[in-house]
Amino acid sequence: MGERDNLGIMWLDGGEVLVWSPIGRGLEGMPVGSLAVDASGALYAGRIDYEGAGVYALPAGGRDWAPRSGGLSPRGGFSVDLLPWPDGTLGAQEFVPPDARAVYTLDAGAGRWLEAGGDRTGWRTAWAATPAGLVVAGAGGLSLVGRSRRVALPAPGGLKVDALSVGPTGAIFVIHAERQALLRSTPGAVSAPEAAAFAALPDPGVDRRNYLSLVEAPGGGLFLSNGVNLAEPGPVEGRVFCLQPGASAWVDVTGNLVTDGADWRVQVSPDGVVYAWAYELGVWTRRPEAGRWREDNLGLDGAARTVYAILDVNGRPVLATGAGVYTRPGW
Repeated sequence: MGERDNLGIMWLDGGEVLVWSPIGRGLEGMPVGSLAVDASGALYAGRIDYEGAGVYALPAGGRDWAPRSGGLSPRGGFSVDLLPWPDGTLGAQEFVPPDARAVYTLDAGAGRWLEAGGDRTGWRTAWAATPAGLVVAGAGGLSLVGRSRRVALPAPGGLKVDALSVGPTGAIFVIHAERQALLRSTPGAVSAPEAAAFAALPDPGVDRRNYLSLVEAPGGGLFLSNGVNLAEPGPVEGRVFCLQPGASAWVDVTGNLVTDGADWRVQVSPDGVVYAWAYELGVWTRRPEAGRWREDNLGLDGAARTVYAILDVNGRPVLATGAGVYTRPGW
């Protein structure tokens, strides 16, 4: 017989099994596009819904998701993105079709979202949480927001940042949307932002570019994904590339991944396992010593194989999927 703990992990004969399982009760079958954790350890999920998106919270150690949408647009947004601010509070960005955008801050005591003020009012196109603060991109450029200060970063301005990440070396990696440029900062940029400098990475030479994610592995290698943007679909092949430390050219490591119409995104676990996920294709993993990708969808069925985001929560990967929130023990 098996038992599930309060995070939905399956335990058999005293041992944990690496099967994706739903976290908590109440979000089964609901599409979730974003995840965040607050200072108390509570997990928040931003639900996608054409008739009115919302936010749900699962307290640390809790079993049931509870609505936390009070204060969001009464018109009902399509999606809600969650931002973990460095002071432990949560921010939210709500997209209300056709083009309205609203930004909020959660009043945890009242359990309601309030209109954001101060330096949190702008719409962010990308962000990455780090121990030093939140790296954010928006109309005002790229900046690092810490607990007590905000520092502008010297990335080329005037272009929309489509995606960004922060690697184990503290370097910041940026994809500029309009010209599909790939930029890397000096190592340690998040701990010494005033001294940060950005330089262009080598051109991968992709004919039809739509870069979706750029991440650094623990050993210093870089992984880049190219694929269809579901908001603007077109004849783009889903591919994954790797740039080894000291190399001047990217290597195509797509291997046995599906390429036709795939919107692959990548992330690297703390121990160097590369995770790739795409619409309706679920999660695939590639270990440093392996030459092939392995389908890693045990426990994910149907809409749960549409993965929108992966978040590290206390050393466990947590998935935002088209059918709720899933996790498993360890990367």
